Amino acid sequence: MGMYSRSRMTVSWEVLDSVEAVEPAVADWDRLAVEKGLSISVPTREEMSEIEASSRLYQEGRAQYMTAVVLHQPDLPFEPPVGTPITFILAGNHLVTVRYAEPRAFSIFVNRAQKKDAACMSGVAVLVGLLEAIIDREADRVERIQIEVDKLSHEIFAGKDGERTLRFDAAIRNGHGRWSGLCTTQLLPVIFMPLCSPALRDAAAGIADPAREMSVPLLGRPDWWEMWYRAMGSKHKLSPKRFGTQLAAEHLDIALAEAGQGVAIGNPILFRNQLDSHRLVPAHEFVAGDGRAFWLAYPVARQSSRKILKFRDWLCDEAASDRDGAKALIRSAVVVDP
Repeated sequence: MGMYSRSRMTVSWEVLDSVEAVEPAVADWDRLAVEKGLSISVPTREEMSEIEASSRLYQEGRAQYMTAVVLHQPDLPFEPPVGTPITFILAGNHLVTVRYAEPRAFSIFVNRAQKKDAACMSGVAVLVGLLEAIIDREADRVERIQIEVDKLSHEIFAGKDGERTLRFDAAIRNGHGRWSGLCTTQLLPVIFMPLCSPALRDAAAGIADPAREMSVPLLGRPDWWEMWYRAMGSKHKLSPKRFGTQLAAEHLDIALAEAGQGVAIGNPILFRNQLDSHRLVPAHEFVAGDGRAFWLAYPVARQSSRKILKFRDWLCDEAASDRDGAKALIRSAVVVDP
């Protein structure tokens, strides 16, 4: 195996004839050398970031291109993952990868290849191996998150012999606000609309038609999607094939949407920061609701607690500010029965 390095771009080769380019914009000379050596065009960082979902697979001359958004953790293990575009180029028996981050799936595959546990007979074999490593990595991430969510849910709601405990002073609950033995204060209404990354907005342009085939999957709760279409007057049943990865929590669906993996159905009030920073945009302007809300709930026996009352007052002020910023969305929401 040989290795050639200049600036921050690395080119490696062996029997599998693979080429890896890290941050080609930093080393244009190397980038041009790869293009000249393989007679291909290497996309720039801007081109990779702006490519539409419907154009992520294409052919140019004898080379085939695929761009995917892969989650990775840039710094500490506890940092939230972010999406980074990676372009794979197959040119004959050569595989080129262009990326601006170091997803762990790549080092995992390299370790397997060095131990001869991965097929490296051709560029296609390497591509398949890399994609398998990426998928395995994402599956592990989803499984870990599910375990954490289940553990947290158990800590909050489970007690001895299945009874609820009063270890928590207060909780935020979703529903109609009528729970025996609890005082409740309404915070935010439950409304939902399709949200996606700016790069997917054009690909999701036909989302209002539930029968229309789309190149991007739907993310999030199928019942919310059904209610959203019902609020628009459609009775069309959605095919299970329309849905992408199913996760256990709304914020995980939104994270996938932000990474460009599909269109999520979510509450625009809860994800206002992502909308304000343009990491997310509405895939359609129609807003639906199911009549429920988020409520602060605490035991009647603790209704005079000073710390609960102070927390309630602070939380109500925060919720009022969020409602005020979303007045137009709340007013336009069409409410349907679940």
